[in-house]
This record gives sequence, structure tokens and C-alpha cells, in this order.
Amino acid sequence: DSTELAEVPQPLPEREGSSENAAMTQHHVSEILARFAPRYRARQIDRLDESRGFSGATIFRIESSAGVFALRAWPPESLQPSRIRGLHGLLAHALSLGVAQVSVPVANSDGDTLVLADGRVWQIEPWMPGTADFYLHPSEARLTAAMDCLASFHSAAATFRASEDAQQWFFTRAEAPSPAVSERLERIRRWNREGASRLENAVSSADRDEFSDLAREYLRLSRLAAAYVADRLSAASRLRLPLQPCLRDVWHDHLLFTGDTVTGLIDASASRSDHIAIDLARLLGSLVADDAAQWQFALEAYSTHHPLTVDELSLVRVFDESGVLLSPLTWLERRYLRGDCFAKPQRVLERIERFLARLRTLVETL
Repeated sequence: DSTELAEVPQPLPEREGSSENAAMTQHHVSEILARFAPRYRARQIDRLDESRGFSGATIFRIESSAGVFALRAWPPESLQPSRIRGLHGLLAHALSLGVAQVSVPVANSDGDTLVLADGRVWQIEPWMPGTADFYLHPSEARLTAAMDCLASFHSAAATFRASEDAQQWFFTRAEAPSPAVSERLERIRRWNREGASRLENAVSSADRDEFSDLAREYLRLSRLAAAYVADRLSAASRLRLPLQPCLRDVWHDHLLFTGDTVTGLIDASASRSDHIAIDLARLLGSLVADDAAQWQFALEAYSTHHPLTVDELSLVRVFDESGVLLSPLTWLERRYLRGDCFAKPQRVLERIERFLARLRTLVETL
């Protein structure tokens, strides 16, 4: 499960402020864009600060005669091209059914939405308007708009039929166990068997800093919550509910607002078939944390489009609780067990702190 598992990406090896390097970058981007129709040739190229995102993608903002576009290079060793093309088909299908908030990649001169160059996979897509600023301007109107948008995407995605080579990731089932439930349950079992002790040993031998303080707190809280969450996942693994393509990583920063209207639903790279509860848990946990009244309000707003059964509502909570437990884990494992360095560690610390606050609340309720 990819929920909150992406680290802050390290920048590509460029010397900031180097005019020679900037020219090389612009030339490289121009070569990629030459694979597309002339109207996509760049009038202006701006490389975004990669540290703002968590997906590991390299993104350029391209101004052309056709409009403003994002040129995206998927991270090295990313998803299989067949899965990415399946995702592109899903987004095109959603747009055709009126989900205007999704950005559908443009086909190149060969009719493919992907360009393979320099060991990476590239695509261009319309630049979506709006700002991810729900935290700054929360309101019930905006929360309703978010639920309306998510429900519209789910309704469209439920009728998507993927090509044969993408059907292992994008499918519909009338009744089946949730893949993410099984994956999360196995992850907690591995954590209980060996992961906790390995991380504890690594943290104990590391220098004391903000990360190690959070890691120690996480280890303490996870011991108190892991058995409960595992029991909840085990019970949920017996549920057989409808599965369909879902976003799986729809959270605050992937929802763009213009006023009270959602105008962008971006970065669908984690999309795969599961139960819609995984999207509801991810988005609501991100937007309203542990505000029970806002959870109730949002779920009622979503249910006006897609009524939720008792089992589905229970699964939303299971996904939220297991996400709260597991979300900080990959960052901590990558730092202490793999030795990864983060380009912007403060952003990672903020994300871990946000989840630890929710994990404390979960432990207090047990």
C-alpha cells in the first residue's frame, strides 16, 4: 500500500544557479517536447522545487501555444509503463464522464501518452488550476466540494474497463476482500516479528536529533496500538465488498481549490483497484484529522451520491486507523534502516508529527 509511503525526493544532481546546467535542462526538456505536436513546444520552462512533493517525480511547468502544461518524469524504477498507461486510460475515462478536475496526459506523435528517455518515463498533462489550501481555509462548503468530487470520480471509475495488460491493477469485482487490508495486516505482522526490534536498535545507536525523538515516541505508541489495529484488519480481511479503481493516495496536497470549488485532483500515481473506503479514509484523515463531527458531516455528504453500508463505514475507520499507525513507519525505516537522506527533512518531520498526534489520540481511546 502506497499510503504515506513516499519520501521527500532527493533532487537530481544539478548545481543550483548554474546557467550552463539550466541551459542543459532546457535543451533536454525541448528534446522531450519534440516528440509531441508543435503546439506543445515550450515558450517558457520552469522546473518546480521537487522537495515540495512526496512522489519523487520531476516536474516542469511548460507554457506553450496550447496552454500551460506539466511535464512529468516518473521516478527511476517507478511503475511499469503498462500500469501508467492503464492509469492514463482511467483518467481519460473519468474526464469523458464529466470529472473535469483530473488532468489527462497528452498523446505524443506516436499516439502514446508516454515518452521513454534517459531511463525515465515522461508525460505531459494540462496544468490544473487552484491551490491546495484547505488547511488555511477550511469550511463545510469546501469539505462538501471535496466529497462531491471524490464521489464523482468513484462513479466514473466504477465503469472503467482497462486494457488487457492493465487489468491486474484496474478491475472491478462485485464482492472480494480488500487487497490493501491484507497488505497492511501482513506489514504489521512483520513489524511485530522483527521490524520493531530492528528499528529500535538502529535508533538507539544513532545520534540524538528530532528524528530519533519522534522515532522513540513512535516505537512507544506503536507497541500500544499494533495489536488492536491488527485485530481490526484481521476482521476486515473477511469482508467481501465491491472493488473498483481508486486513487489510494488522495490527500490534502492533491486537492486543488479555487474558492470553494475543487478545480484539481492531481497526482493519481498510486491508483489501483480496491474498495472506495481507502480513498475516504485517506482524504478525511488528511483534511479533518480526528474531528468526529466533520467526519460525520463529510461521510453524509459523500453518501448522498453513494450510500455506504455499515461494513463499508467500518472499513473506512479500519483504513484510517491502520494508516495512522503505518504512515510514519516507512520514513523512519528508510532513515534508520536504509540510511536515506531527505531533501527537505523538515517537511518529513511535520508529516510524522501530524500522524503521531493522531496515533496518540488512537492509543488514548483504546
